[in-house]
Amino acid sequence: MQNTKSMLMVLILSFLVRNIQCSESIGFVHPHKHRQVSLDKTEFPMTVRMLIFTDVDFQITLLSNIKTQLTSLESIPGVKDQANVSESTIRNVRQSVVTADALIQKLRTISKYSGTEIINATDHCRAEISNNIDLLLFAAENMITESVKAFGLEHTVSDLTPGNNAYINLVNLLQDAYVHLRNLEDKTSDFLDKLESLTSGQISPSIYASVQMSVCVVESELDKITLKHCTKTTEGLLCYLDIEVYSKSEIYLTYIPVNYDGVQILLPENQVLARAEDEKYGLLTCEEEESTLINDCTLIPWEFSDKILGPGPEKFIAEFNFTLAEPPLPIQIHDGSVLIMDKRIKISMKTGDTGAKDLNNLSPMAISFGASSTLTTTLDKIKLKFKAGSLESGMSTETSLFNATVIALMHEKALMAAFKGMDWNNIFKYLSFIIQVLVLPVAVTSCSLSLFAVIRSILSRRRRKRKEKIAKKYDLRRNYELNKRVTRKIRKGSS
Repeated sequence: MQNTKSMLMVLILSFLVRNIQCSESIGFVHPHKHRQVSLDKTEFPMTVRMLIFTDVDFQITLLSNIKTQLTSLESIPGVKDQANVSESTIRNVRQSVVTADALIQKLRTISKYSGTEIINATDHCRAEISNNIDLLLFAAENMITESVKAFGLEHTVSDLTPGNNAYINLVNLLQDAYVHLRNLEDKTSDFLDKLESLTSGQISPSIYASVQMSVCVVESELDKITLKHCTKTTEGLLCYLDIEVYSKSEIYLTYIPVNYDGVQILLPENQVLARAEDEKYGLLTCEEEESTLINDCTLIPWEFSDKILGPGPEKFIAEFNFTLAEPPLPIQIHDGSVLIMDKRIKISMKTGDTGAKDLNNLSPMAISFGASSTLTTTLDKIKLKFKAGSLESGMSTETSLFNATVIALMHEKALMAAFKGMDWNNIFKYLSFIIQVLVLPVAVTSCSLSLFAVIRSILSRRRRKRKEKIAKKYDLRRNYELNKRVTRKIRKGSS
C-alpha cells in the first residue's frame, strides 16, 4: 500500500514538473525577434524593355469587327419585336461597345511609347516584359465572330421568348463577349500603368516583381532599384536601371528592455541590442526603419553587451543607466512565448474545450504554452489573445532573476537620472505660476475671511457688553410704560 502511494506521488510530481516549469531567467533585457541583416551588397546595371506591339491599326480593326458583330444582334426579328428582349439586348451590347471603345483609346496610347530608333541592349543583365494583348484580342474577335455566326440572325419572337433555349444562348453570348473584353481592358490598363510609371521616373510594384524574376537577380535578395532613364525604340520602351542586391546576409536575435514596475534599462537611442549567429553581441545601427525582409544594418561592438547579456548582470548595475517608462502591452516573441511586463494585467489560459483558467501575474514574466492553447491578457478594455504556442502541451514560465533589492536600486537610479535631467529654470517658472494662480488667491481669500471673522467677533463682544451695562443701570420693573421706555433704550443702544 505504501509503495503504491509513493509511486502515485512520483507520477503526480513528474506530471507537474513536465507541465508547469518555472525558471528564473529574465534579466534587464529579453530576446524579442529575429532580424535578417545585410552583410554585403552587389550593385550592377540592368535594362528592361517593355515590348510593344507594332501594328495598332490591326488591333483596332479587330475591335471594330467585334463591335459590328455584337451590334448586329439588335437587328434580329425576335429581338426588335419584343420590347423587354430588345431593351436587355441593347443594354448588354452597349456595355461591350463602351469597353471596346475604351480599349481602342488605351491601345493608341500604348503605341505612343514606341519610337523609330533601333537599340539593341548589351547589358549582361536584361529583361523583357512582353504582353499578349494582341493574341488575346485576336482570340476574342474570333470567338465572338464564330459565336454570332453560330447563333444566327433569323430568330423569331417565339424563338427568343424569355426562357427558351435560343434566348438563353443569346444572353450567354453577350455575357461571354463582355467578360472577354473586360479581361482585355484590365490587361491593357496594367501594361499601360507600367509604361506610365517608368516614364514618370517610378518603379511600380509590378515592375519590381518583373525585375525580381530576372535570372541575374533571382539568386539574390533585391534591395533597391534606381531608374536612370528610358528611351523609345522600335521594339518598345527601353529603360536603364541600377540594381542593388543583398549578396550575403545574417540573422540576428534582437533584445528589448524588460520593464520592472515602470523602470527599465536605458539603451542607446535608435539602436537595438542584438546577438549574431556567432554569439557576438552589439548594437544594430540601421539606415532605415525595420523591414520585414532584409535590413541594411551594421553591428557595432558595445562595451556593456556582454555585461547585460552575460551571467550575473546585476553585478554591473552601477555601470548601467535606467529610465522611467510605461509598461508595454504583452507581446509574443520569437519562440512563441508571451512576454508580460505589467502587474495590472489579468491572465487566463484556455486549452481545448476546457474552461479558461486564471494565472498568477508575476510580471515581468514570459509564458510558454501548448499549440492548442489560447493565452488571453486583459488590461482595462484591452483584451489580447495569443495562439500558436511552441510547446506540445502544458505550460512553462520564466520570471525575473532579480531580487527586491536590485529592483529597488533600478528605481533609485532611474529617479536620480530623471531628477538630474530636470530643467530647474522651467520648474521655478511653473512653481511661480502655480503660486500666483492657485496658492496666492487661496491665501488672500483665507486671510480675508479670517480678518472678517475677527472684526465681527469684536463688534459682537462690544454689543453684548453694552447690553449688560444698560441692564444694570435700568432695573426692569413691572410698570409697563417704564419697561417700554427701558426696552426702547436697550434696542436703540444695540443698533
